[in-house]
Amino acid sequence: MLSDKSMFHCYLGGATLLGWQIFFPFYGPGLRWISFNILDTGHFFILGILPGLLCSGWFYCSRYNKGRIICIEKIFPPLIFISTLLMVAVRPLPASYFFIICMLIQGYSAGWLLIRLVTCMSGAGTVRNRGMVIGRIMAVSIVLVFVYIGISGKVELFSRGIIISSAAAAVGGALILSIPLPEIYDLSKDRLKLGEIVPHKSIMLYGLIMLSLMGLYYSATLPVGLLKSIPLRVIPWVFYVIALLAAGKWYDNNGSFIVAAASFTLVGIGFIVWTLSSRIPAYILLSQVLALSGLACSNVYLWASLTDNPSIKYPPLYFAVGMTARMISMAGTIAIVQMLGFDPLSHNRVIGVAGAALVFAGMFPLLYYNLIYGKPDGTALDLRDTHNVPWEHILGVRIKHLLVNTYELTNRETEVACLLLKGYSNRQISKLLFISENTVKYHVGNILGKVGVSKRQDMCQIVSDSIERSGVR
Repeated sequence: MLSDKSMFHCYLGGATLLGWQIFFPFYGPGLRWISFNILDTGHFFILGILPGLLCSGWFYCSRYNKGRIICIEKIFPPLIFISTLLMVAVRPLPASYFFIICMLIQGYSAGWLLIRLVTCMSGAGTVRNRGMVIGRIMAVSIVLVFVYIGISGKVELFSRGIIISSAAAAVGGALILSIPLPEIYDLSKDRLKLGEIVPHKSIMLYGLIMLSLMGLYYSATLPVGLLKSIPLRVIPWVFYVIALLAAGKWYDNNGSFIVAAASFTLVGIGFIVWTLSSRIPAYILLSQVLALSGLACSNVYLWASLTDNPSIKYPPLYFAVGMTARMISMAGTIAIVQMLGFDPLSHNRVIGVAGAALVFAGMFPLLYYNLIYGKPDGTALDLRDTHNVPWEHILGVRIKHLLVNTYELTNRETEVACLLLKGYSNRQISKLLFISENTVKYHVGNILGKVGVSKRQDMCQIVSDSIERSGVR
């Protein structure tokens, strides 16, 4: 379990790192409040963060060496601050080589630190409240963005807000590095299989669609001049923070499906309202409130789904691949909208219909993959195979909390136990987890011993009774 100190470092480190990214390099929605024409600079940051995500994910899984990792990790927080100071001192043009190199360095450093944060969050220390942890980190990061906006005070790209935000990100990165790694992932001993690092197709499809919607929203429906009043421009972000906190709680208490469904519903209605907005401030405000609230739910769902999957073997690399696909989807959508030259108000119907169509395209796959769990051989999972475990518990991920806390199962034993409760055979489990059947039998024996039974049917019945008594979801 993470100590209170480590959890505090997780909150503060993650919030300051994300707050800095949102304020400046990651398409700068924060800076767009005080400066214009900086949207293109985010592409350079994306080009840096993508290799940072993949390299760090691979490094944590395949080349675990404590001394070497500590040596490499320590350079990234100061690099964020130093590169920012150099940009402020030189004040290069956004298209200059110097500016591009600094943005690439910042992106690579941010990608590495994000994977380090997620690696710590993927351990058992946050298993009971992972959604709430993610929601709170993101909510605090948005609050920090507005603090930086207030500090900046000048309508210029290189303001004091950028210096302070990057300094906070450097401190936050150091706090993230102080959190102990949950376990060692040694990829070098095994032959890497694609299924071990590529997220499930339902999560990938959801991420691609929602990040396309996010790119469409940022580039086409959130320009500076649509809502003239500062209070009106703040209101959607207030709802964004509230939605982050609510989505984190929903994810922990009710499972992931309600959060994903809420995201599609809110974003879809938001884009429908946008088709009617024209130049009416009330419609513009309502569409932004709904869309941002839905995007907040999607952020919590995606982050939590990529760190809260009981069947993945290498969480750092798994998250890196999923996050990389998300970044490419968002950046690609923004680039397309910019090339097409859409005017938000003149083309509001086209933008609204496109957004609603994306929502429609993604909702049915989400319903299918969440309501019909397939077995490894492609057949549907029959309710009778779950040995009387309620269907809503099988669909949710909260069942593993009871397995970890009540029976003190290890991460791998928890994965095997969850699959046993779903009715999987030893052979199916071995295929899904990429381990031998003998290894599965070994884990099953350990699980039965810790539960105190000799047959897997008895284990399923005992766990089912425990679920009913505890009300775990």
